[in-house]
Amino acid sequence: LTTVESLRNEGLLTSPVIFMSIRGDFDIRLQAVRIGCEEYLVKPLDLAELVDILYRVTGQTGEEAYRVLVVDDSPSAAAFNAALLNEAGLVTVVVNDPYAVMAPIRELRPDVILMDIQMPECSGFELAQVIRHDREFVHTPIMFLSGADIEDGWIKFAQSGGDDFLRKGISPNELVISVISRAKRARDLNSTNLRLKESEALYRAVTRTAPEAIITADDEKRIIHWNDGAENLFGYDASETFGKSLSFIISEKHQDMTAKSSELVEISVPQKDGEDILCDVSLTNW
Repeated sequence: LTTVESLRNEGLLTSPVIFMSIRGDFDIRLQAVRIGCEEYLVKPLDLAELVDILYRVTGQTGEEAYRVLVVDDSPSAAAFNAALLNEAGLVTVVVNDPYAVMAPIRELRPDVILMDIQMPECSGFELAQVIRHDREFVHTPIMFLSGADIEDGWIKFAQSGGDDFLRKGISPNELVISVISRAKRARDLNSTNLRLKESEALYRAVTRTAPEAIITADDEKRIIHWNDGAENLFGYDASETFGKSLSFIISEKHQDMTAKSSELVEISVPQKDGEDILCDVSLTNW
């Protein structure tokens, strides 16, 4: 950290910096932020995540330009803001009629919606709630623009699910930077969610066809996943077990047992036909 800070101060280091450390505490992360690091990773590393970060900070992601939907009943104000964003390299679509907003949203799938608040017949706050009712766009950032103080504005802003509240008249540079920053965070979040969904899909595909019984439960030990191997062993199909407590397949004498994470233990389990059998079981995070 000290070396990087010195090189930054001397103007000898201008490239992006990624820190990798066994430490993940707040203090070290704060120091890294203060000297201008782009990313901070804690070992052991997730290689897929590291590759994504390297592509992103080196500008080799091949990502499309950020997409912004500008919603404003004033054609001149909307055109002005769209021109600023287009000049910065963002793809911008303008909607002047709030009643016609859903079709452009579905077509553009914006990274950010930049929306006027004071519009006749349908306020920006109301329109935001309508958009949020569509589950596809519940996480799409909405940035409100207002030219005047609005009574209870912050309450309505929070209730409508807004992400930013900007005053009309801010500098063009501030507007552009605010929109780009919000769009970047949205893309990063979507990328993370996609990786998680892909990992979950792979896990389910592997466990579903595994010959061993693999059962997943939530924090309350209620069953949320029951694979084919479990069906073969216990005699219950998945529909009969979902939401039930794990205790229903564990014999009474083993109900209060404890085990270390991934420790293999021998326990007695009852099958659907009532017969008890002995099984070697790995109780991860039991």
